[in-house]
Amino acid sequence: MSKTVAAIRSVKARAVVVPLKRPVKNAFGIFTSGPLVLIDVETDQGVTGRAYIFAYTNLTLKPLVQLIEDLGRELVGKPVVPFELMAAMDAKFRLLGWQGLVGMAVSGLDMAYWDALGQIANKTVAELLGGSPKPIKAYDSYGAVDPVADEKDLRRSLDQGFVG
Repeated sequence: MSKTVAAIRSVKARAVVVPLKRPVKNAFGIFTSGPLVLIDVETDQGVTGRAYIFAYTNLTLKPLVQLIEDLGRELVGKPVVPFELMAAMDAKFRLLGWQGLVGMAVSGLDMAYWDALGQIANKTVAELLGGSPKPIKAYDSYGAVDPVADEKDLRRSLDQGFVG
């Protein structure tokens, strides 16, 4: 890692809606697209930490982008020290709490801080946290499944090596 701690130069957030190849069903309904907020935390060392959050519904995209960018303006010039930045967010939102949009926005920013630090140190986030990267099994999420209606998709997942 460099000798000086990186400082936040800017925070940008943007909404995207990604079409899903296969709809995902859950207790709330059917997702045919993924509403995401992409987050960039640019540092004074020329490194941009990136993260994204799943917004669950298109209705939350605009308020999440606004909240992240408003928080970002307050973060400019602050060192990229995730523990201290999260402590400051905890103090800021203590009475409001971490549920909903606040928790989503702050968590997305935290992921971007760690991404920036990993790039600066030329390490994975796992290594920064004292671990080591290793493969993990992927899963194919369907949410609520109708075995008859979803049989073709389920068989394709099994053929691709996913196990139930």
